[in-house]
Amino acid sequence: MAHPLSALGGESDADALLVLPKGYVDMRVPTRRLAAQPLNKLLFFQAKLTARAGYDENRASTRSPFPSRLCLTLQFDNGQFVGNIFGRANTGQWREIKVGSRLTFTAKVTIFRGERCLTDISLATATGKVHALYGGMPGRVSADVVTACLGEAAGSRTAQSQARRRISDDPVIVSSLRQAGYGSAGAFLRDLHTPLTPADGERALAAARAATVAQVRSAGGQRPSLAAPFDSIPIDDDLRRLVPAQPETLSSGQRNALNLIRKAIKTHRASRVLLNGDVGSGKTLVFLLAAASVAESGFRVAVMVPSELVARQIHAQAARRFPALRPALVTGADTRAEPGDSLMVIGTQALLSRPPAGPLRLLVIDEQHKFSVEQRAALAGDATHVIEASATPIPRSLALALFDGWIEAKIPGCPVEKRIHCHLLHDMDRGMAVRIVGDHLVAGRKVVFLYAKLAAGKADTKSAMEAAARLEQRFAGKVVCLHGKLKSADKEYALADFASGRKPILVSTTVIEVGVDVPDIGCMVVSSAERFGVAQLHQLRGRLVRNGGDGDFVMLTDKPIEGSGTERLRAVRDIADGFELAERDMHLRGFGDVLGEMQSGSAQTLFKMARLEASDFLPH
Repeated sequence: MAHPLSALGGESDADALLVLPKGYVDMRVPTRRLAAQPLNKLLFFQAKLTARAGYDENRASTRSPFPSRLCLTLQFDNGQFVGNIFGRANTGQWREIKVGSRLTFTAKVTIFRGERCLTDISLATATGKVHALYGGMPGRVSADVVTACLGEAAGSRTAQSQARRRISDDPVIVSSLRQAGYGSAGAFLRDLHTPLTPADGERALAAARAATVAQVRSAGGQRPSLAAPFDSIPIDDDLRRLVPAQPETLSSGQRNALNLIRKAIKTHRASRVLLNGDVGSGKTLVFLLAAASVAESGFRVAVMVPSELVARQIHAQAARRFPALRPALVTGADTRAEPGDSLMVIGTQALLSRPPAGPLRLLVIDEQHKFSVEQRAALAGDATHVIEASATPIPRSLALALFDGWIEAKIPGCPVEKRIHCHLLHDMDRGMAVRIVGDHLVAGRKVVFLYAKLAAGKADTKSAMEAAARLEQRFAGKVVCLHGKLKSADKEYALADFASGRKPILVSTTVIEVGVDVPDIGCMVVSSAERFGVAQLHQLRGRLVRNGGDGDFVMLTDKPIEGSGTERLRAVRDIADGFELAERDMHLRGFGDVLGEMQSGSAQTLFKMARLEASDFLPH
């Protein structure tokens, strides 16, 4: 049975003690004054109830014992103030309290129409302690569950011992906590969850957030090496020869990014470069040119990607562009393949167990967020330049947070002119989607029908295969189905049929999300679009008309959606620029949520619910 905090990455009671409070409330002595109290912070008050009035849903006065809203007038030492309690379940506890009574309660001070007032009012009694307050994660775990788990863990010596050991075993965390004045994990955990004063709690919470920032930076990207200098790599002549030899002309963004990488590679110390580009901006060609120029100069290079499908496609592209280098391919599917003496090696994580024969002078990591920091560092030596390419645009604040001290080579826009028309439709509007698809098929363009993942994390192959069967009945011999359960050879055959145009209709799961390099896809229909994130949808949209022209991206929702879900899908529909969309996504979800997603392939942070903001990564 899963642990109640499994949604936060918790597997034991010890993990509960690594969940950070959202704040503290001092329940030792109530305050009788409201003026000068901090806003939006839970406080412990004492006041006299001087008046009470109930209102219904229509804001009309009511004598019901369970009104929709209860308005309280409370007399403090420095004047009378109004407090509102909403919801029948919350107002019921005040029914027996007589006007004129002096009572103690917790509440938050807010400003409404220029006046101080109280919200989140709840009756309470003094406990003589400072209490930590815990939050939840909407849709995953409630604050009550988190609080209950903390209560159980606090009474378990085993959980406390394990939590202390987890902290002590992480050198990054230990170093950061020592800078904050904590010499032991036990003292830190005591201040964090059971502080003697609010100041003690806030100090521990600030130390935990600083330690989390240090861990994020360590996992996100190491600073450039301070190892001894070495001879630079003379790649200018090779680049001058290789760039004009390509069938396409590099965009100005690609040229600028390649020039930054060229300067980094020519330095006398190992450099770290973040290749940050929009979907379809041509990142692959840029890092392949950089890698080929280093290999042409007689030095060994490697390109590591997260999937076999992408590895094979990039290897085929490298072999076509740079045949004299005879690039080697290393994947888990072919255990006999070895890097050999090739100066250019392309592969998956299999490179970690079958590394190139000699030291690398350049390591390229594509879709860097899908690898842990240990995997990314395993192949790099003191004299290895590292290029990490992002799968989708990274907002500037996130780039500063995760890659502080790195060189950012940014590729804005797309090297070809294309116009993708985005449609947000409900499943009942599928007829419109069918007409759009029909227009593309008549025009001889390829079409993709894409299905989401299930909550359990497995691709919904059944739905995809059922859709493929229905389409096959209508377009006999023209439909191919691609999903993660296919064998490698079958995936290649399926893609070959689709790319050649023999079967112009592809029904797929999210295996197509990255690396499917078929340039003339004219239309994509994404079913259950609400299940996808903004970055995922933008990545999928980037598969369309890669050689330029007009395309259609159709997002179908299973049911009408409201709130933030609608805003996310509308943002994808209305914003084509990847960097602008990434910033909008971060605005909608918050810095911390996007940051957590960026860490999905890395070692997760030790402390949970840190609620980091961009400002936490700025120098103080």
